[in-house]
Amino acid sequence: MNGIMDSKWFYWAVTGVIGALWAGLLWFWKRQRTQDDERFKAMEKRQEEEHERVSRVISELPINYTLRDEFLRVTSAQNTKLDTIVDKLGEVSNRLAELRGRQE
Repeated sequence: MNGIMDSKWFYWAVTGVIGALWAGLLWFWKRQRTQDDERFKAMEKRQEEEHERVSRVISELPINYTLRDEFLRVTSAQNTKLDTIVDKLGEVSNRLAELRGRQE
C-alpha cells in the first residue's frame, strides 16, 4: 500500500480529483451567484416600477381628488351665490305682487 501512495501517479490522481472537486464547487458557487444577481435585478426593477407608479399617483392626487378644505370653500361659495339668487327672486316676486296689487 505504501508503494501505491508513494507513486507519482497516485499523487497526480488525488490532486486531479481534489482540483476537479474544487472546480465543481466554484462552478456551482458562481452559478448560484449569477442566479442571485438576476433575481436581485428583477426585484430592483419591480421596486423601481412600483416607485414610479406611486410617484405618479401622488402627483395626480390633486388633479383627480378634491381636498376637504377646497370642497368646503367651493360649496360655501356656491351656497352664497344660491342665497343671493334666492333673495333676488324673492325681491322680484314681492315687486310683482306689489304691481299686481296696484293694478287691481
